[in-house]
Amino acid sequence: ITRTIPILPNFRDHTRPVFDTEGRALQALKSIWQSDPTGSLADDALMLEASHHLQNGNYLEADRIYTILRDEYPKSPHAENAYVLGSFVKQASYQGPQYDLQVLKDAEDLRKRTLRLYPKHPDRERMLRDIRKIELAKAASDWDTVRFYRRKDRPVSVAIYCRQIIKNYPTTSYADRARKLLKDMGEPVDPRDRPVA
Repeated sequence: ITRTIPILPNFRDHTRPVFDTEGRALQALKSIWQSDPTGSLADDALMLEASHHLQNGNYLEADRIYTILRDEYPKSPHAENAYVLGSFVKQASYQGPQYDLQVLKDAEDLRKRTLRLYPKHPDRERMLRDIRKIELAKAASDWDTVRFYRRKDRPVSVAIYCRQIIKNYPTTSYADRARKLLKDMGEPVDPRDRPVA
C-alpha cells in the first residue's frame, strides 16, 4: 500500500526508501541524465523516465522527455522508440475538436518523420492508419467550426470552411458533408464558379 500512497511510511521493505519510492526513483533517473548528459547511461535514464510517465498516463511529461531524447541523443539505441512512442503520446494528449490542433499536427509530423527515418519499422501499417486517423480528426475540427458558424448564422464563413474541408480532406466523410451543405445553401463547391455574396 505504501507504493500507491506515497505519504505512508515504508517500515517493512528495507530495500526501498521510507517515503515516496516512485518519486525517489524518478529523482534518481533525472539526476543521472542531468548530472552527466554525455554519460553512457543518460539516454537509458531518459527512456526509463519517459516510459514511466507514459505508463502512468502523464502524456505531456512523457512527450517532453521523448523530445529531449530525440533531439539530444539521435544516435541512441532508444531513438527509434522515442520517435514511435513520442508520436503516440502527442496523439494521446489531443483532447478533441474543440481544442488546439497543434498537438495533432505535431503528432502527424512526427509519425511521417518516423516513417521516413525508419521505413522498415514493424509498426509501419499501424502508423499509416494513425496518420489517416489524425487527418480525420483535423477534418472533424474544421467541421466543428462549420457547425459553430451555422449556429451563428454566418453563411460566408460556413462556405469558406466547407471549401477548406473539401480541399484539405477530399476523401473523408466530412468532405461529403461539406459538399452537401454547400449544395443545400445554393453555393458552388468550386469558389471560382461564383464567389460567396
